[in-house]
Amino acid sequence: MKTKLVLILILLLASFLRLYQIDQIPPALSWDEASIGYDAYSILKTGKDQWGEVFPLAFKSFGEYKYPLHIYAAAVSVYFFGLNEFAVRFPSALLGIINIFVFFLVVWKLFKNKFIALTSAFLLTISPWHIQFSRVIWETNFALFFFLLGLYAFLESRYGHRKYFLIISFILFGIATFTYNGAKVFIVLFAPLLLFSQKDYLLKQKKHLFISLIIFILFIIVNLLDPRLSGINRFKQLEFEQAEVVKTISYKTSKVYSLGKVELIARQYLLYFSPKFLFISGDANLRHSTQAVGEVYWVELLLVPLGVLFLIKKESRSVILVLGWLLVAPIPGSFTREAPHASRAMFFLGVWQILAAAGMYYLYAAFKDKKRYFVVFPFILIFTFFIKYFMYYLDEYPKTSSKDWKYGYKQAVEYLKKNYNYYDLIVLTRTYGEPQIFTLFYLKFDPRKYQNDPSIIREKKGDWVQVSKFDKFYFPDLGETETQYEDIVKQNPGKRILFIGKPGDFPVDRPKLGTIYFLNGETAFKVVDNK
Repeated sequence: MKTKLVLILILLLASFLRLYQIDQIPPALSWDEASIGYDAYSILKTGKDQWGEVFPLAFKSFGEYKYPLHIYAAAVSVYFFGLNEFAVRFPSALLGIINIFVFFLVVWKLFKNKFIALTSAFLLTISPWHIQFSRVIWETNFALFFFLLGLYAFLESRYGHRKYFLIISFILFGIATFTYNGAKVFIVLFAPLLLFSQKDYLLKQKKHLFISLIIFILFIIVNLLDPRLSGINRFKQLEFEQAEVVKTISYKTSKVYSLGKVELIARQYLLYFSPKFLFISGDANLRHSTQAVGEVYWVELLLVPLGVLFLIKKESRSVILVLGWLLVAPIPGSFTREAPHASRAMFFLGVWQILAAAGMYYLYAAFKDKKRYFVVFPFILIFTFFIKYFMYYLDEYPKTSSKDWKYGYKQAVEYLKKNYNYYDLIVLTRTYGEPQIFTLFYLKFDPRKYQNDPSIIREKKGDWVQVSKFDKFYFPDLGETETQYEDIVKQNPGKRILFIGKPGDFPVDRPKLGTIYFLNGETAFKVVDNK
């Protein structure tokens, strides 16, 4: 009863941390989130995505294809809540909460230890890393969900004596590969590790194991056969540039290009264990981290080695599984640029919390007579750092990150919506991102009208596809030339034109109709017209 009560309290805390002001913090939708939301809306209204594809299994995006599960989940949410920020982000927040419960079950199955299971769940609940990605709709939380659920099903087959759960486990692992590119690499490497750690059990389950592996291999084959799902295009966008490779010591010494790549991969792998990433400031991208704290609390640095020691002394198969998990987690993010990258290392989540919780239990078991010093004090310290982090997240983070989150496009679209009928042409700069998707999202533009709009102009720039025109909207890189404002006016004689652009995009003598500010007070957009 006490365990259930503590778990309920943890889940209530998790719900608050992932749902409170989710429509306002982070301070704006990213263009990916807006695209996911509009695709969900389009599917609901027409059965087609924004590109006109009927119930696609891979959704075309700006420069890649996106996996379907989180978009169809968003469609369900949009059905109940309407097309808004809350509806778009709610599925990820909900899975973030469910993940904590599934994670508790996984740890309980592994250790049969209530203290470690509850502490692990609590640490994941207050993890800055997990909170950050639970409050936005990206694929990562969906990948983590199917991985944890698959791991739980495997452990249930092992320790719950339900043989058929082994097959369910590998079906869930297979589904995980359809949620996120990084999941393909991680799951393919983690599965053999899992099988090796439980080989004694699996040798007795040859029939179920054979079926499980066949099903899993089929999932992988489907992934590889469909270029939209394989992730190859995305990998090509993010692979190392030649200039980086030729600067490596390995290449300079051997003149072998592949050795230079191996060196870069090894360097990037080690970056995921760097103190700066883990304990000081986290991911360098403000959309992935507040940068006020690391991805995990530095107190956990003191507990993790004790957790490793606990596992080694325990001499169980869980040692191979947990430590292998720790070593495999950074691999997906090591093969591409921008390391360390919190999203691509999402599978670190769980294993750090297990090791920290095991370390805390090691202190508890070793110093029972003084447990309030060796256990209660770390709890208080971690919770203190959490409170400091979360207060910063609610108050300062929206201000420091609003530009990175493309804040201002919503306000710009609200302005042009009020004045839509007054203008013949509306020009909105693409300086900060993909303005067409914010226009579609916040106008709730009729998907049928958009799909069949003969005025749409799409431009391909490398692997990136952008919409430069639809309806009466035009989305140029305003300020690209000194005379661009005048050029647009001359090209559209007699038309009344509304311009929304950044400071410096218009002649200084043009009277402003309005100004939109980032949350830190800097000017985001100025609004002018040609009359």
